[in-house]
Amino acid sequence: MTAPLPICADAISPTASSRNSPPLLWLFASLAGDAWAAAIGIVWPIGRVIYARGYCAAAEKRGPGFGITFLSTVGLLLGSLFLLVRGMLA
Repeated sequence: MTAPLPICADAISPTASSRNSPPLLWLFASLAGDAWAAAIGIVWPIGRVIYARGYCAAAEKRGPGFGITFLSTVGLLLGSLFLLVRGMLA
């Protein structure tokens, strides 16, 4: 059994990404439906956990977690924009 990693306050502090994702998740869910939003939305906290674990181990190891978090946020943003524009043109 491995020892738990120490909690790193810097790794779990709110960032711009963490402030933007809940409203994006709500918007995407209202446009695409709950199932699609849940599928993309579950990826975001997984990315944050990977980011925090990597950051606590060594700051250089936070890249994969950042990438996962970033891609899920961008997916919610682009999906919401696409669905909004499509709805306005219909």
